[in-house]
Amino acid sequence: MEDYMITELFFKRSEDALAETEKKYGAYLRQEAKAVTGSREDAEECVSDAFYDAWKSIPPKRPANLKTYLFKLVRNRALMRLRMNTAEKRGGGTAAIPLHELEEAIPGETENDGESEAVADVVRAFVRGLDPDTRRVFLSRYYAFRDIKTISAQYGYTQSKVKMMLKRSRDALRKKLESEGLL
Repeated sequence: MEDYMITELFFKRSEDALAETEKKYGAYLRQEAKAVTGSREDAEECVSDAFYDAWKSIPPKRPANLKTYLFKLVRNRALMRLRMNTAEKRGGGTAAIPLHELEEAIPGETENDGESEAVADVVRAFVRGLDPDTRRVFLSRYYAFRDIKTISAQYGYTQSKVKMMLKRSRDALRKKLESEGLL
């Protein structure tokens, strides 16, 4: 079923919207959630919660790209689950995601919300300015939380090339933030 038809089912408040969404995107969304949480069970819960979020938000929202909208909902749920699972009081304390790689390039804490927004603006502009291949690798690693092996297989690069692309991107991002006085 086409995305616009699924969206119309949401607008009609038809439960078929959830069934069709599951049929078309369920496996993909579980895979994405598992990439973040590392757990099949947590991924199932994240997808279920994301479907609930979609049910609550469509309408009034009418996403231009349903797949991307659902991905964002699942990713947010998976990140919340990961934070909960790795909280200090639960014995975790470190996230099993690649964001620790960015610690040298992006300041962890900022003075105020304005500075945080400035960092976010510079990072967005930096990512938009990357060449398309590097941007895909960068976003696969730091936005979709894919591992090096998966990225190399997906784009046909060696693992060492992916690692080098990521390292050079992190170094360039750090220099950009330093030049803007944000690091």
